[in-house]
Amino acid sequence: MDEGCGAGRFHGQRIARQIALLFGVEIDKDVVWRVLVKHGRPTGGSDEPSWLTLLGQAKDSLWSVDLFRCESLILRTHWVMVVKDQFTRRIIGFAVQPGIVDGPVLWRMFNQVIAARWAV
Repeated sequence: MDEGCGAGRFHGQRIARQIALLFGVEIDKDVVWRVLVKHGRPTGGSDEPSWLTLLGQAKDSLWSVDLFRCESLILRTHWVMVVKDQFTRRIIGFAVQPGIVDGPVLWRMFNQVIAARWAV
């Protein structure tokens, strides 16, 4: 896609609008346009899905993860992870970890949430 292409900017605006409608996330059209310039986009005859198809298929399978710290009455730190389904707005599950967390601990907490979901 050419840097001076006005059609590219139009597509960036359209994609940004669709992201805002589907996910409720405002994104600047110029950011979308720069991603399209750098990574290209599917051509009309390709087998790749369009942006609208991709977003439409993904919108009901997105989860959000919140991580926050709580202090107990005896001043001990606990980290709480809450996983929520964005489409249904339901809580998938949560995990609690005392003390300090790092990458492997966060993965363990997330896996604990997922394992509890599929055990039901």
